Amino acid sequence: MFGKRDEATEHTVPIRSEREIDLGPIGGRTVVGRQTLVRGVVKGDGPVVIRGAVEGEIVLKGSLSVAAGGRVDAEVQAHTVEISGEAQGTMRAAGRVLMSPSAVFEGDMHAASLITQPGSILQGRARITGMMP
Repeated sequence: MFGKRDEATEHTVPIRSEREIDLGPIGGRTVVGRQTLVRGVVKGDGPVVIRGAVEGEIVLKGSLSVAAGGRVDAEVQAHTVEISGEAQGTMRAAGRVLMSPSAVFEGDMHAASLITQPGSILQGRARITGMMP
């Protein structure tokens, strides 16, 4: 009755959302956890870190970080983007995109600047404007 929780089954069922998630102007950082899958539209002002998975659309005034192990399959608009995990789709960054050694991106990228570190993989097209807003 009051025994230990079964660690093997705790946090193993992904939380699924088919609606639009508005992160609002509250500030702070929003994290999509490792065992979480979000399907739909994610909108917000502050920074967002993806450790789980997002499928659909991401529209941010702030930064997007796809952590190692994270996965994004979406149309993305953000001020800056950091990729350490996997991302595919169309990515538009008003500022810079940074791809760490573990980053994999497939699709079309539009950014003011792009920094790729040795080991990162970019498959698709990249349009770098050189202009920051």
